[in-house]
Amino acid sequence: MAQGDIHSLILGVADHMAAAHLRRLVEAHPRLDLIGVADNAVKTLHMAAEDKPSVVLLADSSPGLRGREVLAEMAETSPNTLVIITTPGDPAVLIGEPGVAESVPEHDTEAIVAALDSLATFLDNPTVEDGPERRHRLDRRLHQDWSQVFAERRVSPRRV
Repeated sequence: MAQGDIHSLILGVADHMAAAHLRRLVEAHPRLDLIGVADNAVKTLHMAAEDKPSVVLLADSSPGLRGREVLAEMAETSPNTLVIITTPGDPAVLIGEPGVAESVPEHDTEAIVAALDSLATFLDNPTVEDGPERRHRLDRRLHQDWSQVFAERRVSPRRV
């Protein structure tokens, strides 16, 4: 895609106040076009499967199925869609989940705008060195379970 292309986005947020706020942020973004709004994760999943947007902005704190519970299916039904998931807790918990390009605190406007900018830039130029997938590969290395590695070292005979 060329620099400055307009990318489609679906918003999936149950809280009407939060949805209105996020809607204003998306509509103010020069390179994103809001094509749909859903009030829960399941509706967001169905809209993403049908419309194949470039980006889905999804709240993890929706009633019923939470945002993280539909990520794997969304990755299958709309594999080229990048997901920004907002969470009331620690966003680092969602890093490495299938399909998550960015994970941000739900009340951090600056982080949400930065995530929207980052994904729009990445979609314009998928070879951007600081793209979301590169960051998540680094994060997975930092958060991987090193206990097996150290356990194997303890069991194997030491070389003198």
